[in-house]
Amino acid sequence: MKSQLASDIIKREQTLRSNRAPWEAAWQAVADVTLPVSVDFRQLSLERGPGAAGGPRSAARMPDIYDQTAMMAVQRWGAALESMITPRAAKWHNLSLQGSGQGGAVADAERKWLERLRDLMFAQRYAAGTGFAGSVQSVYRSLGSFGTGFIYVEDGYLLGSNKPLLYRPVHLSEMVIDQNAYGQMDTAMRRFSLSARQAANLFKDSCPAKVRQAAADSAEQDRRFCFIQAVFPRDDKWQGKARTVQTTAYQSAVVFVDDAEVIHSRGYHEMPFIDFRLDRQPGEIYSESPALIALPEVRGINAMARDTLRAVQQISSPAYAAAEVKSKGGRVNLNANKINRGLIDPATGRLLIQPIQSGGRPDIAMGLIQDKREMIREAFYVNLFQVLADAPEMTATQSLIRDREKGELLGPIGAQVQTALDRLVEREGGILERAGVYDPAGPYAPPPSLQGRSWTVEFTSPLDRLRRAEEGVGTMRTFETMMAVAQYDPGVMDLLETDEAVRGLAEINGMPSKFLRSVDAVEELRGERDDAAAKQSALTEATQAAGIANALGISPPSPEEGGVDAVLE
Repeated sequence: MKSQLASDIIKREQTLRSNRAPWEAAWQAVADVTLPVSVDFRQLSLERGPGAAGGPRSAARMPDIYDQTAMMAVQRWGAALESMITPRAAKWHNLSLQGSGQGGAVADAERKWLERLRDLMFAQRYAAGTGFAGSVQSVYRSLGSFGTGFIYVEDGYLLGSNKPLLYRPVHLSEMVIDQNAYGQMDTAMRRFSLSARQAANLFKDSCPAKVRQAAADSAEQDRRFCFIQAVFPRDDKWQGKARTVQTTAYQSAVVFVDDAEVIHSRGYHEMPFIDFRLDRQPGEIYSESPALIALPEVRGINAMARDTLRAVQQISSPAYAAAEVKSKGGRVNLNANKINRGLIDPATGRLLIQPIQSGGRPDIAMGLIQDKREMIREAFYVNLFQVLADAPEMTATQSLIRDREKGELLGPIGAQVQTALDRLVEREGGILERAGVYDPAGPYAPPPSLQGRSWTVEFTSPLDRLRRAEEGVGTMRTFETMMAVAQYDPGVMDLLETDEAVRGLAEINGMPSKFLRSVDAVEELRGERDDAAAKQSALTEATQAAGIANALGISPPSPEEGGVDAVLE
């Protein structure tokens, strides 16, 4: 049965898709030369399933690619972003209390709880079968090619999984979005297709009758049907109410396009589609990308590589001009060690067949091609990533200065990616909270001091350490200056909070905080050291006093009078 909501969703999805049509032509041009395995943007109905085109997409597109520089640059771009922003072997973010600021004062019990919660997030995020690692790599490649990418984050428990967090990359061809007045995505619509068998298995009792009938027919079970999942903000009526499925911030509806029927509805506390967008111009919804910017160079280098290949072929296997051929069969055999009779003029001794030299200079073309390759690599920051990978020997201060320079160049990209990652972590935190992680009787119950307080994300990736290298450089230079001044005025060292300075340097350098003693542990250790020093001083004084007394013939004091034995006790 048709519904007004379904009709409105279909109409709005068509409008949003029509508005983005100019982008699709550019995306398709980029996909053809940088991501030949990408879904075809021209296939908007999406009614043909994976592999329906008759083989791998790369096999159909690769014959038109004569230079793979852009393809390799996209792959390296994705790998470099992952290593710099979300490295799998490192904790690329911490959790801090809102209002505490970067490195702000947090009690040891609160800090330890935040670290335990962070470790739980990483354990669940990178657990086998969640799909996070593949999803984030896919979205990074999408950013390099198209400037926009999406990850869908779902509550695994609601889907019957034994994992609370599940991730799935969503191809840009399936998504249309809209944003609020502040440029933040608040509406996401995904058009996708399923076979009848897949739809019946996914939607179960809510599956449309037409689809169920096709699924029950062995001849029709692979027939594909089109659906739209729309996630959009509820009106203001939900505000101020207890958060339930009916009063969540976002409403979701799955529409069966053929019948304009809503077959599934639910609510989301957070937007489940996480949008990654790079360089957006004012008023634009979709983003520019390195590949879009470098597209003229990519097209040019492909044309030049094609022509150069032809020129090389003409030199290595040239065409021939010949007089009347008198060899056997009237054909010339150009294979090695073969004899062709009748191709020499008896009167002059000249060959009756000569290669046609085009005069082409592929060596000149190769120089131009190399220049274009460098420009493409620069568009994808490949050269900069390579510099970061190289590790020449240098002092700590020189290394910090080098890191600061690279951090300034990569900072804008990292900030745009981390804006999306912040929303992703917020979505993960909401799912874990509703799964009962904060249960007062559970192992992750927060300290009483955190009641009513919220945590926020504090990124600690290699790129963030590069950004903070300026602080490290300043700290190291200040240390060096103060040590020089202290030779003349030792009191200058009293200006320095050495504990905080060392903790800050450890954080900038990526040292885990658990490797540092807590403030209480340091105070206790220093107290014990002071007590031991006081006892040693008293023992030394008592020993000296006993020596003087013996020299003067005076009996040393007894333990009751505070002698050496009393000190030792």
